[in-house]
Amino acid sequence: MCSVCLRKICLTSSGVIRSHGPAGRRAGKPPKVINSNNSEPQDHDNPLSQSQPSESPVPIPIEAHQGVVECLPDVTVVKRIPKAARELCCCKLTATLEQVVCWNDVPSWNRLFSFATNCLRLPDKGSPNEPLASSLKTQLREEHPPSRPSKPRQSKIKKRRDPMETLARRVSRKIDAGDLRGAIHLASSNETLADYDDSTFSALQSKHPPIASRLYNPLLSHPCATFDILASVISRAIRSFPNGSAGGLDKLQLQHLKDLLASVDDIEESPFASALVAFATLVLDGRTPEEERPFFFGSPLVALQKKCGGVRPIAVGCTLRCLVAKVAWFQLWVIWLLCWLPTNLDMV
Repeated sequence: MCSVCLRKICLTSSGVIRSHGPAGRRAGKPPKVINSNNSEPQDHDNPLSQSQPSESPVPIPIEAHQGVVECLPDVTVVKRIPKAARELCCCKLTATLEQVVCWNDVPSWNRLFSFATNCLRLPDKGSPNEPLASSLKTQLREEHPPSRPSKPRQSKIKKRRDPMETLARRVSRKIDAGDLRGAIHLASSNETLADYDDSTFSALQSKHPPIASRLYNPLLSHPCATFDILASVISRAIRSFPNGSAGGLDKLQLQHLKDLLASVDDIEESPFASALVAFATLVLDGRTPEEERPFFFGSPLVALQKKCGGVRPIAVGCTLRCLVAKVAWFQLWVIWLLCWLPTNLDMV
């Protein structure tokens, strides 16, 4: 088992694990050492080994992890999960979430962030013609990152399409996703994407200044009040998101969670719901690793050009982080409602 990605990989003829993983975060296993006293191989990465290892497991470099965005490949994931692949996908995501809750380390979180790009990507155009469900099942069983092309792709000269045709395609995609409100807003809006230049970047920086070096949060000096999260609240939070909600940099979308939730018969007895409850409790307790917080709680910005001038930033955060925030809101909404509702007084 690899100590970085925690996946079972067959050994090569020389007794080592092949180099794997995205560029900038390659993983591999040190070779097995044959003891001269006994001919039994010693595994350096096995914590159950009786002998003392001479080397520690291969850690993830800090420089490589700081560029976690660059480590995720730029691939296209499926919009909907086919019914034939939902059960296997639900089991795989459940095991990934349980690993995060159990270990709560950088490799388990990186595996969670790479779940959509490794298991839910669309097949390549040159791949054999097979059903989408079969292709997703193969990806879920192997969980390999997408292979990079050996030769760089040659940039093709794209024909300039008619703006109305492009708008019609985008509106059609919204309708296919069931987001009628978004389709109407897209068809009636005159906003366009801002130019990708230094002026747009400076405008975004002015709207989002850097964080202060010294911050005082009075909540940090007091223990946070925890509350029990119910599986029904998880289900309600997932279903409350509108159709067509965009995903973050990890490419996992709310529609994926809706499809997996639809394959569950009893939400209270479902391992998938229990894993989501445990994950939400972990995040709300403030036990997220510091190395993963910039990526998990951050979000990329999309700049839209206003008609009156200036830019309007649109932030798209991670799907699981949005789900945890919605669950916390649902849990606290009842408490706030009881505190702020007026009290009726009967006149004697």
